[in-house]
Amino acid sequence: MTDAAQRERLLGRPLPSVSYRLLVDQDGAAAAQEALAVAQRHLRQVTLADRSPEDVAAAHARVDAAARAVDACYETIVLTALPLVGEVTTESLIAAHPPTDAQMAAAKTDRDKARHAGEEVPPWPAWNDATFRPALLAASAQTAGMSEQDWAVMLGERMSAGEVRGLWAACVAINLTGRAAEPVVLPKGWTRTSS
Repeated sequence: MTDAAQRERLLGRPLPSVSYRLLVDQDGAAAAQEALAVAQRHLRQVTLADRSPEDVAAAHARVDAAARAVDACYETIVLTALPLVGEVTTESLIAAHPPTDAQMAAAKTDRDKARHAGEEVPPWPAWNDATFRPALLAASAQTAGMSEQDWAVMLGERMSAGEVRGLWAACVAINLTGRAAEPVVLPKGWTRTSS
């Protein structure tokens, strides 16, 4: 690859993104999962019975339709990493949502208790969870068309604790955690020491 081609590929690279599937129709999902299981059993029976190609194709079509019905019960939220520079960055959001005095006082109490108990001392809060999480989600999941207020309602009233943890972990992974496409393996002797 030429230097120019590599430069083009690097400069044309989009920001990293990750998808998170969120169940939005629980009742429909239960019925759709059951229909999918029935369709899959029927496909196995048709395949084992050595039926005609038309019967097998019809059974495959039934499984595909049932799988689409299951997928329709979910919304996929695409989270895209924020750039390092610009109007809205992860750092600018952190700065805009500092921990409250009450959160800092609670953290101080928790840290003192841990220190006196000989346990690992928890870190100081880096931001106000109640406002930073919705802000980062709104900035990262722009295709969802959700505002900070919408995300605050979702996180506080429309999602389970496990769903909130899963979505937040995906958001943190794309914005706040060091990422590498592949593990870096350095060859033996890659460093030179001058004598």
